[in-house]
Amino acid sequence: MTPSSALKKLARKRRLLLVDDNYDFFKMIKLGLGEQADLDYAPDGFSALHMVKKENYDVVICDVFMPYLDGLKLIGEFNKKHLNIPFILVTGNLEDQLASDALHAGAYNILEKPFELKELMEKVELAISLHESEKVASLSEQEKAHIYNMLKMFYYDVEKIMLSIQHFQIPVSGIQKEIEKKKLTGKCIFDDLHNLRYFKPEDPEEKGNKKD
Repeated sequence: MTPSSALKKLARKRRLLLVDDNYDFFKMIKLGLGEQADLDYAPDGFSALHMVKKENYDVVICDVFMPYLDGLKLIGEFNKKHLNIPFILVTGNLEDQLASDALHAGAYNILEKPFELKELMEKVELAISLHESEKVASLSEQEKAHIYNMLKMFYYDVEKIMLSIQHFQIPVSGIQKEIEKKKLTGKCIFDDLHNLRYFKPEDPEEKGNKKD
């Protein structure tokens, strides 16, 4: 299932866990989501670790800055305990370095407060789609950092592009060629992420034949 098809059709109501030390924020999100999803609440990271052992959640939505155990450290604790659940981080102060750190820690996406609930659910579906895919490209931490820095020169929603790159298994060489196109012509395949499904890396043998 591609991210776009996942957004169009929900197989079932999603089970989400919101981890945030602000209970009023939880009440607002729960009221806004209504019947779109089942949303549970954990006031801190330690409570979240306890809850995921008893319930099955599709996605954990977690605030970055919390006392005792912040969002980035909580992702680390989940990884140590082999709790394989997609994370979406939220924060009231989103900076480039934080977004990069979040992706490197293993977050599937990050949102800046305040955000539209539609955007939240879109990112939830993208995270689930990527998580369920068995063909996600494996990028090293160094490759992720390099790609992120290249993309942020031209795009605002770099996290969404990174997710799509991994989902459609775009090789690093292909990414670099597209960025070069962007520099030279102002256009490349990342301008419309729906086109990524049609991306085909250039075959070295075919390139050699063209020269002949």
